[in-house]
Amino acid sequence: MADTSELVNSINQQTPDVELDDHHYAQHLAQVNEKNEVTAHEDILNQQGVLVVAAGTQIDAESVGKISKFKLQKKLDNSIAIENELDGDGLIAEFKKFIHQDPQFQSVFQESQANDLLRECCYYYQRFPKITQKITVLFQNIPHLFHAALLASWQIVMIAKSLALDPDEAKNIFIAALCRDLG
Repeated sequence: MADTSELVNSINQQTPDVELDDHHYAQHLAQVNEKNEVTAHEDILNQQGVLVVAAGTQIDAESVGKISKFKLQKKLDNSIAIENELDGDGLIAEFKKFIHQDPQFQSVFQESQANDLLRECCYYYQRFPKITQKITVLFQNIPHLFHAALLASWQIVMIAKSLALDPDEAKNIFIAALCRDLG
């Protein structure tokens, strides 16, 4: 099985059309910016090295308009920061909401005694800034896909616990399930 760094590299390599991907992602970032500040943490440059958006600028509709006109030197996710990203504690809170919405989920989860493993997986997730960034965008902009990712990763934790998988292997599989809709 591939380790998590290979998964992260795979996610980063999935850019067949960088211009389209960055434009689409920029639109999502502008939507996130309406609730959580999204800023360029460094100058965003086009392929010729010309400034498109200056460091410190919020990624809003105006910035998206500029970004969408150019092919960028770097992928956009390398140049932005989201305030109040969904960190490990936030992910745990979302899992609790998810599990407590259904009495059957609650029952299965309590019987599995997988709470500690789920907590470990959520804290492990925050070690990967690009994944944290993209899950935050998914959480805020596409909740049905975020909930599908929660369900898949929750099921993975339950299966890993029942099979007594090594915790490191369980964490890697958890990350893969959580990222299922990021590509």
